[in-house]
Amino acid sequence: MKKELQTAIESVEDKLSKVSFQINQVLDLKERQWAIVGGFVRDLIISVYYKVEVPSPDVDIALMGRYPEYKMNEYISAMQKNTFGSLKIISSTLGEIDLWTLKSHINGKYHYISKSKNASKSVKRVGAVSKAACLNRNKNIDTWKKYLRYIDFNANTVLYAYPEKRIIINKEKWLSLLEYQNIEINYTHSPYPYLQPIRALALAVKLSSLTSQNFRISNQLERSLREYSYRQNKTINDYIEKKIKCQKWGEQVPASYSQFLRNVHKG
Repeated sequence: MKKELQTAIESVEDKLSKVSFQINQVLDLKERQWAIVGGFVRDLIISVYYKVEVPSPDVDIALMGRYPEYKMNEYISAMQKNTFGSLKIISSTLGEIDLWTLKSHINGKYHYISKSKNASKSVKRVGAVSKAACLNRNKNIDTWKKYLRYIDFNANTVLYAYPEKRIIINKEKWLSLLEYQNIEINYTHSPYPYLQPIRALALAVKLSSLTSQNFRISNQLERSLREYSYRQNKTINDYIEKKIKCQKWGEQVPASYSQFLRNVHKG
């Protein structure tokens, strides 16, 4: 399993080198330190590991330091704030891009982007990183490794760092994911904790559908989903409906949630 995972990582690194060129073209980041985080890298590795075709999700990018003002141009057609506070950029070449800033010199924690009052035309930038970290690639790698501690689920503890052009992954969590096919919580903090379990369930549904395996959420996430289903059921259903409406999730997610609720009531 270790060998197969390493082979998949190396294959995906080659693909992401080409994607990074497009990102630099759209966002003008070639002189900066940034990383593709989460689903985009995860799904590419899953596709190679299981030898399946996986549709590319949105691109999530974490950026060290300040970043330039963005305005509408030939590559950027729209900008808006997403549910969790990042800047969502709609690109003609890359589709949807969620952009986050990273404040790496304070315990590796990241800050959400704050949107300017006139966000339709430009976006004000926040966040900073120590100059030493920007100049020292080894420090950058350490920063990205630390960043993985603050990612929501085990399946998302992977990123592609630029300019290093290297995948950084928590192999222990990934090997466990591939062996037991359990979506587990990696970092509990969330601006919307009641949405975290349903997002995990949606991820398990997605990976099961794509790979024909039986991915599921951990006991801890099941307990959380059960608890929030009593107190926040309408909010959860509204969120599911929103995700389906924008074609991020399929109808299997509400079906799986309904089945989960039936099992809870039986218990």
